[in-house]
Amino acid sequence: MAYLSDHKKFTAEMEKPLDYYSQNKQRIVFISDGALWIKNWIADAYPDAISVLDYYHASEHLHDYAKATIKDDAQRKQWLDKRLELLLNGEVQK
Repeated sequence: MAYLSDHKKFTAEMEKPLDYYSQNKQRIVFISDGALWIKNWIADAYPDAISVLDYYHASEHLHDYAKATIKDDAQRKQWLDKRLELLLNGEVQK
């Protein structure tokens, strides 16, 4: 869900449909941009939920890391391409 408003309104709107799942003890998985307020809200309101950083923002962090640590363009591209492939295939533990 995308939402452009106050975070308190967002969490109130999100909790309405989520109440059903949390009351029925079903696993809830959140995919977000990793904003601190979202991570804190999930941890406080749904401590048993799984929180996942979305692909776009995860790849953005990988790009920033690669740019800061690998100076050679070819090596950086090779390293980054491999990590993005692993990320896209759900193999981030490798």
